[in-house]
Amino acid sequence: EGSTFVRNTTVKQNLITVGDGPGPGLAANFTAEPLSGSAPLPVTFTDTSTGGPDLWSYNFGDGLTTTTKNPVHTYRRPGNYTVTLTVTKLEGSTFVRNTTVKQNLITVISGSG
Repeated sequence: EGSTFVRNTTVKQNLITVGDGPGPGLAANFTAEPLSGSAPLPVTFTDTSTGGPDLWSYNFGDGLTTTTKNPVHTYRRPGNYTVTLTVTKLEGSTFVRNTTVKQNLITVISGSG
């Protein structure tokens, strides 16, 4: 009793827009080396995206992710792995995103021993 709650809400229309399509020239792409080998297999990923992205998000297909631009990821279990890269660019107040998916890009076989 005796408490007063003051609620003050400010609404800003169209402050941030998230776009679905690529902006001018924004296209996610990368290379990976090596593409196959025995576990554990360290793979170097090199960003080759165009359009000057500001953020990177890799999904390595084995449950692990990173936001590093040019990561090295070690695959520890045999299998075929699909790798996804999503790049994001801030254009004014709009976030523009583009994704590439490379199906079964990495093949890991059982290591010796």
